[in-house]
Amino acid sequence: MCGELTSADALDETLYGALGQSAIREMVERPLRYGVADLLDNCLLVGQPVDVRLLRAKFKPGRKLTAYYELSFGDDHLPKRHAAVSWSVAGPSPGSAPPGEDPTTTASPPPFSRLGASSDDGRLRLLVSPADPSMPQLSRLTDPAHLDALRHGMTGVLPGSAGLTKLTTVRYRPGQRHVLHVGSRGAGEDVYVKTDRDCSGAGAVAAAGVFRVALQRGCPEARVGEPLGYSVEDSAALWRNAPGRPLRSLLPRRTTERRRAVYVLGRALRVLHATSAGAGAPPRSPGAGGHDGEAEAAATLRTGEHISALSADLGRRYASLVADVVDTLDRLPKEEATLTHGDLKSDNLLADGDRLRILDLDRSGWADPALDLGKFVADLHWWCSGSDADELSSAFRAGYGATSPSRWARADVLAALFRLKFAARRVGIQDVDWSREVHRQVDGVAGWLREPRLT
Repeated sequence: MCGELTSADALDETLYGALGQSAIREMVERPLRYGVADLLDNCLLVGQPVDVRLLRAKFKPGRKLTAYYELSFGDDHLPKRHAAVSWSVAGPSPGSAPPGEDPTTTASPPPFSRLGASSDDGRLRLLVSPADPSMPQLSRLTDPAHLDALRHGMTGVLPGSAGLTKLTTVRYRPGQRHVLHVGSRGAGEDVYVKTDRDCSGAGAVAAAGVFRVALQRGCPEARVGEPLGYSVEDSAALWRNAPGRPLRSLLPRRTTERRRAVYVLGRALRVLHATSAGAGAPPRSPGAGGHDGEAEAAATLRTGEHISALSADLGRRYASLVADVVDTLDRLPKEEATLTHGDLKSDNLLADGDRLRILDLDRSGWADPALDLGKFVADLHWWCSGSDADELSSAFRAGYGATSPSRWARADVLAALFRLKFAARRVGIQDVDWSREVHRQVDGVAGWLREPRLT
């Protein structure tokens, strides 16, 4: 079948997890040995050297293994490209081109003759940016002329005067979502372009207006990402580049700046959670999920499916802890939904001196406010040591201010749930220490639940 995988049975055993995590790690770290070399040969011009660097891998046991790569070439004038590779239990793999013209064969930039290829049985597939058969608008969004026209319609800047200098792929996830960074000079400005399968960008742009008004009134030290607008035709939102440094980069440093940032975040979040239902905020997008703890628990179990496939004992413990969280939440008082961010983590926050900017509103909407609180507390404990995380959590709570004890009680329990989800999602399946690190994270959650930090 694929290089050193000499049979379909061997591939199946790997994709069901029967050969363990080491077999998966071998495939994603050395894809050229497992069929990808042949597919690249079908896509690249003859004799073109290519270097393949793994960015991320995702394992869905019994279905498929997907890995994302950065491709670089011997010629420094050729821009790097992102690629997605999937090995599937049954072919053709999801995301195949719909009827009509296959975008993987059109408008292929050097050094490619085409931007996609599949094995004869359809179980191995390669896609190279900007090809995405299920989201063909990505090709348009990498066209400078089309981006110029979009910005003209949203800002009034005349096409051609913005001076587009460089387009960089930030995230390439065929069939899911894409993020591009567009550099500019002259009358233009750097922007980010985001497009996804569930059109959540439209809700994010609308939510930004509600967040901006609320924060101007209640917490002017915090601001929100500024959209240029939303293109319905492209299912794409364009966002202005924001000043500041990601909060995550500050968390390891013992500075007053990081404490100030999480304190301001607490204040800002309290303002958002107090926003009335009549403020015009859109509902959470259909694909965002997570309206309550039970929905989040179900998502956590789905995220951790590969743990059970690779380690039955660890998987049972993981599932048992999720069940403990659900049982505890059932015993706690519930609240009415409030306006929430929906994905509150340090990656989505920028610190700029005394100011804080809140980004990525794609999952914003009406939900249990404890979800925001719990996710950020979990994120602090992921990036910081125990004492540092406790100190920053205290600053976050101080900024948030007094509220019902049940809200923080739910937040503490939900923090355990998010920590489990992080263990499944953030510990890379390709990591040599995958098993040990997942064990460590699960042990930490078990200890957290034995000694809840209730206020």
